[in-house]
Amino acid sequence: MNGWRVRLGVGLGLIVVALQFVPTSRTNPPEREPSAAPPAVHAILVRSCYDCHSNETRWPWYSRLAPASFLIAHDVVEGRRQLNLSTWSQYDARRKTRKLREISEQVQQGKMPQWYYLLLHPDARLSVEDRQLLVDWAGEAAVAYEVRDGKNVARMIDVTAEKFESATQSRAAPGAKPGSVPAQ
Repeated sequence: MNGWRVRLGVGLGLIVVALQFVPTSRTNPPEREPSAAPPAVHAILVRSCYDCHSNETRWPWYSRLAPASFLIAHDVVEGRRQLNLSTWSQYDARRKTRKLREISEQVQQGKMPQWYYLLLHPDARLSVEDRQLLVDWAGEAAVAYEVRDGKNVARMIDVTAEKFESATQSRAAPGAKPGSVPAQ
């Protein structure tokens, strides 16, 4: 009875060792752009989003060990495919608007950052204030893009930190905290 368990354990061990020789891509392409987000928002994006959604991924030591290396590489490739903040200027106005709305929705619903990422990256956890700031910023920035005459001509309102704060405070309902999202 114990003989088959030993053989199974040795077999699985050999498979894990063999998997270490299967290469995975851990690259950071050179395309990088300065962020158009206000500094407070940019800091949150770097801390909580850039590992999967930019070309500035920090590859931890365990990203070199199979099978974790396969999962991490896949998540980064998929994250960059969905949204790559390093190539933001290459998106047309419609795509930027759609991505900003998706950011707002996913952050508001607590879907991003993903729970399993947070297990090993607790510093990426978003506070209530971080979530609110990202949701407000993404909503304001999405409204700032407009498509004219079907030509995808983008006009980005200069959303500096001061203008962003005053815009979110002026939208707040009477008695609401500054920066809170108005009731829909």
